[in-house]
Amino acid sequence: MKVQYECMPCILRQAIEAAQMVTDDEKIIDQIIEEYAKRIPKIRNNVSTPLVVSQIQQSIREKTNNSDPYQKFKEKNMQLAQNIYKDLEELIRRDKNPLKKALIISATGNVIDAGISLKIEVEDSILKSIRKGLTVDHYQKFADRLKNSDSLLIIGDNTGEAVLDKLLLKELNQYDINITYAVRDIPILNDVTLKEAEEIGLSQYANVISSGCKAPGMLIEQASDNFMKLYNKADIVLSKGQGNLEGLSEEDRPIFYLLKAKCDLIADWLDVKLNDLVFKFVE
Repeated sequence: MKVQYECMPCILRQAIEAAQMVTDDEKIIDQIIEEYAKRIPKIRNNVSTPLVVSQIQQSIREKTNNSDPYQKFKEKNMQLAQNIYKDLEELIRRDKNPLKKALIISATGNVIDAGISLKIEVEDSILKSIRKGLTVDHYQKFADRLKNSDSLLIIGDNTGEAVLDKLLLKELNQYDINITYAVRDIPILNDVTLKEAEEIGLSQYANVISSGCKAPGMLIEQASDNFMKLYNKADIVLSKGQGNLEGLSEEDRPIFYLLKAKCDLIADWLDVKLNDLVFKFVE
């Protein structure tokens, strides 16, 4: 999905928030804003949004001398997700279709997104989304394929969301299928990396790998050889979150997208309303 003019204010907000989290030096913050302003005329519609964001975030890391500006934000949201983990686990256990409930809960974790806002009432947003359920519901297609597949590749998104993904992985472990969970190669926004995946304990339920991607969305041109081998051979690919959708939307292969539509452009592309939960299969 190519960057649109409507994306520009959102990218600027991200840049300012990231800079302010690690420095109160107004000169450095001004430099970051000025650099972004210089980039705007050079951005064309053949450039993906995750790529533009990754370039700006790299500049922030260099100017502030901080390799992970969102570290404290990630830690906070991991803890918030852990605080409600047991209650959500009980919801899944009591449900007549625990796998579907785990998918819905996994999608609700997508609300924890530094790309959209740092001011999130996590628990309230998650519980409201669970009650609402899926607007686009291709669960049965997923369940049917799951029964006849040997391999599943999940492309992870943000760190707090990954805590809830562990609930999904537990349910998927009931099936005779080899699961790989791919994470970002370096810290970018609040996305999950190998470091957080290990802290969460995802490797107990899946083969956790780095995708090789350094952007807040899966860009195939940045992917490692190992990721591409698994991506091309996987019977099922499950993409989490908006950033991965933006990076993969023009890929010529079947993909299940699980996310919350958190901006108008994404909602329009999915033909849903803002804040709807979506589990969509694109062939």
